[in-house]
Amino acid sequence: DDVKALLVASVLHRQRVASLRAVVCNGGNQPRARARLARCILDHIGLRDVPVGVGSAGRAYVAKPHEYAIDGYDDVDETRLLDGGALLAELLRNAAPKSLTFVCIS
Repeated sequence: DDVKALLVASVLHRQRVASLRAVVCNGGNQPRARARLARCILDHIGLRDVPVGVGSAGRAYVAKPHEYAIDGYDDVDETRLLDGGALLAELLRNAAPKSLTFVCIS
């Protein structure tokens, strides 16, 4: 479901219906792996300028083998993954009042 939501947000961004400013991945005790997946998907779509952050670990979850089986996942440059808290703080500091809408998927 998270990947589908990211794809929808990406399409809306490309159509200029919405502005995807950042993605922060949490949960499953695998936030870095989830952030790598988000970075890989955004790169495939051509949204290399949308920053991706690594959030909190959350509750442990055992990933299915297919969940990270996407071309390019193993090639993601992890130095492009940012600290999720710092990314959100910077986004809030630089945004005009009431200009952001957060979408949280859990």
